[in-house]
Amino acid sequence: MSTAHAAHAIGRPVFAVPGPVTSACSVGCHMLFSSGEARLVTGTADVLSALTARPA
Repeated sequence: MSTAHAAHAIGRPVFAVPGPVTSACSVGCHMLFSSGEARLVTGTADVLSALTARPA
Protein backbone atom coordinates (compact mmCIF):
# COMPACT_ATOMS: atom_id res chain seq x y z
CA MET A 1 0.00 0.00 0.00
CA SER A 2 2.78 2.46 0.82
CA THR A 3 4.40 1.86 -2.57
CA ALA A 4 1.08 2.35 -4.35
CA HIS A 5 0.41 5.58 -2.44
CA ALA A 6 3.92 6.89 -3.19
CA ALA A 7 3.61 6.05 -6.90
CA HIS A 8 0.20 7.73 -7.09
CA ALA A 9 1.54 10.81 -5.29
CA ILE A 10 4.24 11.35 -7.94
CA GLY A 11 1.88 10.71 -10.83
CA ARG A 12 2.94 7.17 -11.72
CA PRO A 13 0.25 4.77 -12.89
CA VAL A 14 -0.86 2.28 -10.26
CA PHE A 15 -2.52 -0.98 -11.29
CA ALA A 16 -4.01 -3.74 -9.19
CA VAL A 17 -5.45 -7.16 -9.89
CA PRO A 18 -8.75 -7.69 -8.10
CA GLY A 19 -9.27 -10.48 -5.64
CA PRO A 20 -12.39 -11.91 -4.02
CA VAL A 21 -14.22 -9.34 -1.90
CA THR A 22 -14.55 -12.02 0.77
CA SER A 23 -10.77 -12.40 1.14
CA ALA A 24 -8.77 -10.38 3.67
CA CYS A 25 -5.85 -10.54 1.22
CA SER A 26 -7.81 -8.41 -1.28
CA VAL A 27 -8.58 -5.49 1.03
CA GLY A 28 -5.66 -3.34 -0.14
CA CYS A 29 -6.50 -3.66 -3.83
CA HIS A 30 -10.14 -2.87 -3.23
CA MET A 31 -9.24 0.16 -1.12
CA LEU A 32 -7.02 1.46 -3.94
CA PHE A 33 -9.86 0.98 -6.44
CA SER A 34 -12.42 2.77 -4.29
CA SER A 35 -10.09 5.71 -3.63
CA GLY A 36 -9.27 6.04 -7.32
CA GLU A 37 -5.55 5.45 -6.72
CA ALA A 38 -5.35 2.27 -8.80
CA ARG A 39 -6.69 1.05 -12.09
CA LEU A 40 -8.36 -2.30 -12.34
CA VAL A 41 -6.38 -4.90 -14.28
CA THR A 42 -7.99 -8.08 -15.52
CA GLY A 43 -5.49 -8.83 -18.28
CA THR A 44 -2.59 -7.61 -20.37
CA ALA A 45 -4.86 -5.53 -22.59
CA ASP A 46 -5.86 -3.35 -19.61
CA VAL A 47 -2.23 -2.42 -18.89
CA LEU A 48 -1.31 -1.82 -22.53
CA SER A 49 -4.40 0.30 -23.07
CA ALA A 50 -3.71 2.47 -20.04
CA LEU A 51 -0.03 2.96 -20.85
CA THR A 52 -0.58 3.81 -24.51
CA ALA A 53 -3.62 6.09 -24.05
CA ARG A 54 -3.07 9.70 -25.00
CA PRO A 55 -4.06 12.35 -22.43
CA ALA A 56 -7.11 14.36 -23.40
